Amino acid sequence: MSGRIRTMGAGNSGSSSRGVNVNGIQKLTQGLPPSIGANSAIYHHIQTNAHGNKRDWVFPINQLSGGVGRYSGISAPTADGARNFTPYQYPYQVAPAVIDEMLIDFSDYSVAPISAPPSIQHPPDQIWSGGAQPYFQNSTTETITTAQSVDIGGKSWYTGVNTYNNPGQGSPHTPKLQVEQTAPNEAAFNELLKGATIDYSFYFRSEGNSADGAILKVYNGTYQGNDRTGMNINIENKATGIDVYTYDFSGGSFPISNIATNLTFQQWHKVDVNIKFDINHDPDLEEFTYSINGSPPVILDSWINKWRADNLFTLSYGTPLAIAASNAPTGWYMDNIYYKYQKG
Repeated sequence: MSGRIRTMGAGNSGSSSRGVNVNGIQKLTQGLPPSIGANSAIYHHIQTNAHGNKRDWVFPINQLSGGVGRYSGISAPTADGARNFTPYQYPYQVAPAVIDEMLIDFSDYSVAPISAPPSIQHPPDQIWSGGAQPYFQNSTTETITTAQSVDIGGKSWYTGVNTYNNPGQGSPHTPKLQVEQTAPNEAAFNELLKGATIDYSFYFRSEGNSADGAILKVYNGTYQGNDRTGMNINIENKATGIDVYTYDFSGGSFPISNIATNLTFQQWHKVDVNIKFDINHDPDLEEFTYSINGSPPVILDSWINKWRADNLFTLSYGTPLAIAASNAPTGWYMDNIYYKYQKG
């Protein structure tokens, strides 16, 4: 399986419920997700995730369970839809699923550094960290800014030019999902990932417009917060544009695979990732699917847990993004960071 690349069909469906707790059919809906009452900062997210590959599903939605675009928590096992519904099909067959998701659009963040003592910004329940330590390390220039944003009049996060270069302890870690926060221990959390999927998406924009050595690295942070795991995405300013690539592990070496090349400087680009965890946590059977700006998805292996298994080290997992920007003349902007855990 090492080094495989496969093109796939249409992407996964967008968000159709936001962690709601539903135990009965209320209203049968299909089509575009509603945007009425939603924060304007997430209209783009709603619009770009309004397609799907489950058009034969009908979703019962409890709109009283909370707003869109905030920490949703974990939904009840009956919070998904009815498969192959027809008006004469009774009783409804409700598909069991657990969904836990989060959108960070920075609209509620103050225009100030995220890692600023005495407290890291956390509106309303989005607590960032340095992984196993409370604050970022070597990140004196990172800040929330209105200078750039995917959404008109919005905010984004500027990584700064000297963000900690190793995405382990000390690097910026986005908030953990509830499925990880509420697990009694690491072993219990690892069990919850077996056979599950996590979808990630985020936007990035380069501050620089040349091959200035700037690299943005995005991984998953481990449960312990002291190492990197999961996906590995490297975004680098090259002479002809921005390249996005990833590393595999095979036979003691780390072959590189391009995900996208020659992307335009100083423009927003969207990254979509789907991680499918093996039911037995076999790193060779876990799938990482990448797409840039809606390009045809490709499945590529990730080196981290494959390398751990080859060296007889304990496998590690985590839900937050662990982010690093190399010490270069320019930094990066990130916006609309979204992730969703689903099992069932």
